[in-house]
Amino acid sequence: MAMEAAIIAHGAGCNFLAFLAYLKPEEDVKMFFSAGLGGLVLYFLPSIIGRNKRNAGAIFLLNFFLGWTVVGWIVAMVWACSENPPVHYVPVAPGGLFCTACGHPAAGPARFCASCGRVLY
Repeated sequence: MAMEAAIIAHGAGCNFLAFLAYLKPEEDVKMFFSAGLGGLVLYFLPSIIGRNKRNAGAIFLLNFFLGWTVVGWIVAMVWACSENPPVHYVPVAPGGLFCTACGHPAAGPARFCASCGRVLY
């Protein structure tokens, strides 16, 4: 009866949090929200782990849209835990050409790479 009176007193636009606080003791409400927060952290764990990766945005989108499936969450977690592929830097002589295939700089006005024979761009 008291619960029905509370619903009628608050009307149709009652606050859900106030309704939960009215129905349950304060400890249960704290545990409910703590479990919800813990669930959110667990759900977004792949995004949290992969936040400093090159593909952090893609990991977040995969986790956000497909994380509710077990397979999507596992794929996002594996992707977040994998290493970034190494970045290879090719030294370029100032004003000179270099081979895009092997990375060797061209000597003088050459049109072909002396190392691999490909056309220089």
